[in-house]
Amino acid sequence: MFSNPIPWQFRVDPRSDSNVSQTSPLNSFEPDPAEQKETFRILVIDNLQPMRAHMINLLRTHFRQTIETIPAATKSEALSAVAAKSPDLVILDVVIDKCNGFALAESIRQVKPNTKLLFWSQSIRAKHMRELERFRNAGTAYGYVSKEEADEKVIYALESIILHDNIYIQPLCRSAKLQGQQDLAYLSEAEFQTLCDVAIGLTDRAISMRRHLSVRGVQNRINALQLKILRNECGIVNGAFGIELLNQRSRLVFEALRLGLIDVDEIQDWSKDYFDALNQHMQSTA
Repeated sequence: MFSNPIPWQFRVDPRSDSNVSQTSPLNSFEPDPAEQKETFRILVIDNLQPMRAHMINLLRTHFRQTIETIPAATKSEALSAVAAKSPDLVILDVVIDKCNGFALAESIRQVKPNTKLLFWSQSIRAKHMRELERFRNAGTAYGYVSKEEADEKVIYALESIILHDNIYIQPLCRSAKLQGQQDLAYLSEAEFQTLCDVAIGLTDRAISMRRHLSVRGVQNRINALQLKILRNECGIVNGAFGIELLNQRSRLVFEALRLGLIDVDEIQDWSKDYFDALNQHMQSTA
């Protein structure tokens, strides 16, 4: 029925007496060459030299524009490069030199707010989707792609972000399995903070002091977490046997780890931060 669905551009030839419109197919959706930036500075941050080299080679091979690539292996190198070179795009692993890549991205945006970002991850985790939420209203293009993705898909992600100012999230992140995990255990920021406190072993009273909540408020948050993550698993098992076989807090942390909402390195960092703050408070009141 629709023999030629290709959109057409109409232009009028001013030299034609009949003023008849001529047509030509719109074959390319790329930006007008006159509007394209001639040189892009791209910072590639990864601890592993082979991964940095692969990404840099990919950039130089597939982009027609002049590309200036800047490699970095650590947080300090990355921040120095941002201050000195002011890159248009930063490609970074989600874990860099024992540093959270999302937190590093926030630091980069404090130096250069309009920096475009592509997070490059070894594995897709539900917690990464939560971390990406903080960039939703950042006013800049960003993306997320797995290191296992084919080079063609990575190039597509790069073009979407740097040439077209679009957000690109790898389609696998919206797969039924991952979506099921997110539906099962999507956490608000307040609930995530409470989960962190439970994971490092704080009591209800300790959490209430830290978060400036009543003890009842803390218990309500923990109950909400248990409903979202455990789906009353402990109540069902304990009720069936008439005794407490499962400890709800332990199962809560276990399931959060299994779902990828938190990881061991993060728990260690949260524990260190808490006890550092606790020691400082004790010294100041001594």
